[in-house]
Amino acid sequence: MNTIILILFLQQYPAVSLEITKQNQSVNVYENVQYYKELGNTTFEINRLENAKFTSEKHQVYHQLSGNTLWMRIQINNTTSEALSYYFSSYNAYLPEGQLFIKNANGIWEGHLHNYRNQLEANTYFNIPTWFVNLIPGESTLYFKFFDEAKRTRTLVFLLSPNEFKVWRIKSIGFLVFMAGGIQSILKKRLQLKLFLGYKIRKAIKKPQPFELRFRY
Repeated sequence: MNTIILILFLQQYPAVSLEITKQNQSVNVYENVQYYKELGNTTFEINRLENAKFTSEKHQVYHQLSGNTLWMRIQINNTTSEALSYYFSSYNAYLPEGQLFIKNANGIWEGHLHNYRNQLEANTYFNIPTWFVNLIPGESTLYFKFFDEAKRTRTLVFLLSPNEFKVWRIKSIGFLVFMAGGIQSILKKRLQLKLFLGYKIRKAIKKPQPFELRFRY
């Protein structure tokens, strides 16, 4: 009974805005995040999404999409008198389609449309979907779109200060370079082993020796 009441409460009442009181403040978006799922690949329309029934739920790293759209909503209150710089990142390097929108007192800000194929064509080490945002003083509502035809989609996101993003980016690139170096080393050793075994095999195969047929009577 208590569980049912809690679910109804979360569905009917919006989450409290996350407060940011200074630049470089760490923010855990999962204290505030809400979700809304739509059939098919839908577009951003503020009137529709403001009236949609977003729900809070236990933090999940993955969601079942299967050709549908998942909207994520995060409400933030910048209590300072200045715009604060942050990076919004979706930790899904193979996200087919992702886009960030922000509604604030200035109107609607629309970020670039991410497609992982475009990132692969750009040949960049850092292919994590990322948007640089300025959070103006007052309330801002972030809407993030996930679209994926796969059955299981990673929906993990971060809102990082410039300092946090710099460290995270260096670590991410460093990990990729380490993995690339490891793979290269393995391939090099395999080639060396192949050449070594080939040499041994060739050495073991001796030139055929003539022989005589002898018969016993």
